[in-house]
Amino acid sequence: MADVGQDEEAGAGRAAVRLRRADQAVELMRSSGDTLGMAWALVNVTMAEGICDRFDAARAAYAEFLTVPSAAQHPRLRTWAELAAAWTELIVGSPAHALEHARLGLELCRPRGLRAIVDEFSCQL
Repeated sequence: MADVGQDEEAGAGRAAVRLRRADQAVELMRSSGDTLGMAWALVNVTMAEGICDRFDAARAAYAEFLTVPSAAQHPRLRTWAELAAAWTELIVGSPAHALEHARLGLELCRPRGLRAIVDEFSCQL
């Protein structure tokens, strides 16, 4: 049983390092003036913090993302941000808020269609 606890500690340590790196990416993009890069980094932070059950930090990163005008209007990036926000709200026990984010994400996909976005991402892999 001691091995399980040590594995959990090691996993928590790795998660903390990864979260720190995600935050560093935001700061790097912010200091370089790359607002779109900063927005991408903020969405990464939103998702990572949500997955790590750090919901206040996830919500804060999402809220900051929304303040970046060019990013909030970027359909694919905004869709991903809404997915990250939906995940956070679902896990924290706010299914109504999760549904709002999910609906907005789907609505952003509608003009071109979800299939077109999936195809585009598939081509980039």
